[in-house]
Amino acid sequence: MLSDRSGITAAGTWIVDYAKLISQFPDEGACASVFTETTHNGGAPYNLLVNLCRLGSPFPLRGLGCLGQDLDGDSIMKDCKAHAIDTARIRTVPGAATSFSDVMIARETGVRTSFNHAGANDLLRFEDFDFDENPSRILFLGSLFFLAGLDAKESKFGTFAASVLAHARRRGMLTCVDIERTNVPLSLFQESARASLKQTDLVILNVEVAEMLSMIRIRFPSGVDLFAAERAATELRALAQARCVVIRFPSGAFALAVSGERIAQGSVSLPKSRIVSAAGAGHAFTSGFLYGYHENWPLEDCLKAANATAAACLTDQTASGGIRKLSDCLKRLEKYGQRRLESMRIDQRE
Repeated sequence: MLSDRSGITAAGTWIVDYAKLISQFPDEGACASVFTETTHNGGAPYNLLVNLCRLGSPFPLRGLGCLGQDLDGDSIMKDCKAHAIDTARIRTVPGAATSFSDVMIARETGVRTSFNHAGANDLLRFEDFDFDENPSRILFLGSLFFLAGLDAKESKFGTFAASVLAHARRRGMLTCVDIERTNVPLSLFQESARASLKQTDLVILNVEVAEMLSMIRIRFPSGVDLFAAERAATELRALAQARCVVIRFPSGAFALAVSGERIAQGSVSLPKSRIVSAAGAGHAFTSGFLYGYHENWPLEDCLKAANATAAACLTDQTASGGIRKLSDCLKRLEKYGQRRLESMRIDQRE
C-alpha cells in the first residue's frame, strides 16, 4: 500500500557537469578564453536527490542508475554519501565511462551550450529496477531521450521507460517522469513521451514540452494563456490518468489535480541582481513539489515549495549550489513575494 511506503527513488541520467565560463562561444575553428571552471552534479535524478537533501528531506533518498569505473563515477558515489543518498541501486559498469557534460557559459549573455557524453547512462535497463524490493513512495525517472536503453521500443507499453513506470505503478509506487525536448523528430518525441505519460501519476512539464504533447499553444507575446494551460493540463491528465498535472513557465505554474482543484501560482519575484543562472531550475522546481507531495501537503503548498526551490536555484551558477533548507527558501518567497498571474483573455493576445 502507498501508505506503507516512504522515500523517493530517482533513476536515470547521472552526469558530472564541467561548467566553463568563457568570453564568448566561438565560431567553428576559432578560440575563446576560459575564465573559470566548476565541477558539479548534473542529470535529472542526481540533481533531484541532491536538492532534496539540501532542502532537509525527512524521508529516504535512493539513487538508481549506471556509472563507469572511473574518477567521475567515484566522485558521484562520494557526493551521494555526503548527501545521504542510498547508492545500493547504482550499478558500476566495467569498461564504461561515467556520463559527463562540458558546459560552456558565455560571460556576456549567460547562454549555456552543452556537449554531453552519454556513457554508462545508455546502459540502464529495465532489469536494473527491483520493483519488489523497493520501498519508496515515489519513483522519479529522467530524463527521457537521454537513456538509450530505456528509450528503446517495447511491444507492450511502447518504450522500456514506459514499461518501468507501469511496473512501478503496479507495485504501488507513484510515478513521475522528466521529459526534455531534444532534436528527435516531433512525431517520435510525441509517441515516446506520451507512452511514458500514460504510466505517470505526477506529470510535471515545462511549458514548451506541454505545448508539444498537448498540441495546444500556451505562450503568446503578451504572456501565458492560463485558459490554454488549463485545457492542456486537462488533456494531459486524461492521457495519463494522472493524480496531478503541473505546467511550469518562467512567470509561474498551473496545476490541475484529479479532484478537479485548479491553481495558478506565480513564481518568486526575485530581483534581477540576484539571478545568476537558470541551470537546474526545472529540476529544482520538481524537487520542491515532490517534497511537499510526498509529505501529503495541499496542492497550493506543494506549488509554493516548488517555486521557492526554483528561485533558490537561480541564485547560483550550479544546479544545486543555491538550494538551502526549505524553510529558508520559503522565507525568501515571503520576502520578495510572488508574481501575480492573471488569466489572459483571447482578445488580449498580440
